[in-house]
Amino acid sequence: MKILRTSFALVLTFIVIISGNLFSREHPKQIKHAYLNASLKYYGANHSDYNKAIKELVSYGEESARFLVSELGTKDPRKSEVIKASLIRIGQAAVEPLLREIARSEENAALATYLLGEIGDNRALVPLLIQLRSYNPELRAAAARALGALNDSLAIPQLLHALSDSVTSVKRYAALSLGKLRAVNAIDELIQTMKDQHYSVRYSASYALVDIGGEYLCNKLIELLNRSEGNFKFHLIETLGALKHPEVLPTLLDLLEDPSYETRGFSCEALGNFRGQFEVANALKKALHDESDFVKMKAGNALANILN
Repeated sequence: MKILRTSFALVLTFIVIISGNLFSREHPKQIKHAYLNASLKYYGANHSDYNKAIKELVSYGEESARFLVSELGTKDPRKSEVIKASLIRIGQAAVEPLLREIARSEENAALATYLLGEIGDNRALVPLLIQLRSYNPELRAAAARALGALNDSLAIPQLLHALSDSVTSVKRYAALSLGKLRAVNAIDELIQTMKDQHYSVRYSASYALVDIGGEYLCNKLIELLNRSEGNFKFHLIETLGALKHPEVLPTLLDLLEDPSYETRGFSCEALGNFRGQFEVANALKKALHDESDFVKMKAGNALANILN
């Protein structure tokens, strides 16, 4: 862990050397005025005044970013929202001040990491990969979330490793980021993650698989259906439906005849993703007369979804 911290410190030192000392100038009064003005008007009825103040903050670029980053620790929710909105709009010019804040203040590091992800600048890649190995679970979760926005496949191996983290939020964000990165080589691990004990992690893995998509995934999920049971099987069915791939339709329709009412019900839910299919609509109408109230409910909801 000390090696990781030292590496991060070296990265930040290098950035400071090549960019010069950006803290040498005083922040102009106009920046502070615009910041306070936007904060006061955040809950106001006149959104144009708030947006005007935000626009003024953004116009000062990196100078404004340095000031706003120095205010990251504020407990005022209005000021906090102004800071986040402004730094994201400032974008690339806010990256280096945010990287310094991660190295300087553990208290603000999670928020700074989140903002780096929202900005999506690849200069943050190495620091975020280091944060992903932090002893602090909040920082690991923030890094796992942010890495998905950088669109860099170099993050995939460490995100795969994060799927086995002991903390739920880290696993959840790692799964979602792998989906955003369209990590085809993560399919098998994400399928296994749908067996996680925490429902939020299971659903995050399912969402990630839907983002990745592809024929290989469809075939893999269909293959697993016949030898799966319980929650894992239901997640497989839901994921197949969310993929909306024509090839999965015969499988989902066949499952409406399954002895398990739960399997039939989740199959109805999955079929609710297929609009414009008369065969699907007719099958769901038939399921409205199922002996199970659970199946009837799922069929009704699915029909409402495809007909509205």
